[in-house]
Amino acid sequence: MQHRTGLYLGLAAGAVVAIAAVAFVLVRSAEKKGDLAAKDASVKAARLAAAAQEEDSSPVFLSVVAEPSEARVLATWKDGGEKKGMAPLGFEVPRNSKVHFEFSKAGYVSYAMDVIADQAQNVHAVLKQAPAEVVEHKPRPEKRKRQAPSKDGLIDIEDALK
Repeated sequence: MQHRTGLYLGLAAGAVVAIAAVAFVLVRSAEKKGDLAAKDASVKAARLAAAAQEEDSSPVFLSVVAEPSEARVLATWKDGGEKKGMAPLGFEVPRNSKVHFEFSKAGYVSYAMDVIADQAQNVHAVLKQAPAEVVEHKPRPEKRKRQAPSKDGLIDIEDALK
């Protein structure tokens, strides 16, 4: 029976060692998978950040239309950007920039507006016709010709009364 007790103790010790070895391998494997998952997550985050930064720096297309057509357009934005032309007009500006527009045309009231260029968009302005200036024309008084007295010294009064 003593032989069997030692055998059982040996088998139990071997089983404990085997279980400990399997547990060690499983824990190490899980740690490696966790490290790989963390690396994958950080790589994905870096890619997303790079894509977002690239998107933030890409220009935005603005299409400008005015009523009446062929109005003069002046667009300005930060860092000295400027575009001039006649409507309709199209151009690119830096993403998320504030663009100031000024529209003008002879016979119309000038119009100004600001747009945030966060996406491609159409900018539409309607200019109102300028009010007609009322100018009163006052008749000019006619200059009267001075009549010189005739040779006999008489002045014709009928002409003076006209």
